[in-house]
Amino acid sequence: MRGLRRWFALADPDCDYLFTSGINFEVEPLYDDPPAEISHQDYEKALAAMPKVLYRVTMPGGALGAGFHIPLVSHEVGHVLIFRLDRQGEDSLIRTLAEPALTDQDSQKAYENWIAEIIADTICGFIGGPAGFFALHEKLRGGGDTPNTDYPDNYLRVSSLGTYIRDRFQRVFSARSIEERHWASWPIQSGDYFVNASSGPYMEISRRLAEKLPRIRETAVSLARRFIPHLEYTPQRFAADLNSHLKPFLHAIPPFETMGQVREDLRDRYPTDLASILNVGWFIAAFALDELRNSLPLQPMSDGQLLICLDQLILKAIELSEIRRDWTNA
Repeated sequence: MRGLRRWFALADPDCDYLFTSGINFEVEPLYDDPPAEISHQDYEKALAAMPKVLYRVTMPGGALGAGFHIPLVSHEVGHVLIFRLDRQGEDSLIRTLAEPALTDQDSQKAYENWIAEIIADTICGFIGGPAGFFALHEKLRGGGDTPNTDYPDNYLRVSSLGTYIRDRFQRVFSARSIEERHWASWPIQSGDYFVNASSGPYMEISRRLAEKLPRIRETAVSLARRFIPHLEYTPQRFAADLNSHLKPFLHAIPPFETMGQVREDLRDRYPTDLASILNVGWFIAAFALDELRNSLPLQPMSDGQLLICLDQLILKAIELSEIRRDWTNA
């Protein structure tokens, strides 16, 4: 939880954050009074000691015990940045992106909600790198009741973030001989479908959103670089993380610490960043699962069993990196 809290603290350091379990990933600002369901006296004591603006970050009950889900929390960091702009009186960002306005108010509100989701998705990729895309793809692949007034079509979201990630990290994937055919398990619906479609519910605003996706992503990246530049997961970091951690990770060695320039000196090691752990883990899940299978002594193992082992290794790496961080700071 401390690694996640560092993300949010950089996004809005004047606030505090309460992490709770629920059904969906979401974040909501609690400005004055706690919601009715927070009635336990321990919650009340905690809330009383926190700043005026408190964000409740809700994650599905199983998400805290599943490393593959963690990148999705960075999507909520995007919403915190949007809330921050609103609180500071800079609330014109989404309205500007939604111009020209629609005549129907309900459609206009839905359109603005969708823009906020694409901004948050892009910031998920800004912080989480490729791991953010893979996690979002897995979350949305089951379909659901989108589009609706709150969320655009899942394929639009996957297409937008997938385009951002592929454009940004293409050289790193190419250097690892990851070609188009290797992305067969991670299909991306072309945004052209929504631009050219002529009918269907929400089709008009879906078309508008599809046409404006590049501009929305550009705005989201500018927003992130303004407020959270130190959280940017760059292609250079991705390449360095794969060079340092991929081979040991494939032999079940969790990447909890990173070597500096002087590799012989144990004091030159430092705790591995959360985003680095998640990206090396997801790279294995997406493209190197067979290599992991061949390195483990238990044979045969199904893909499902391998993913469980890999997920446990990711969580162990996060735990050990936080212990290493405490040791370094002591």
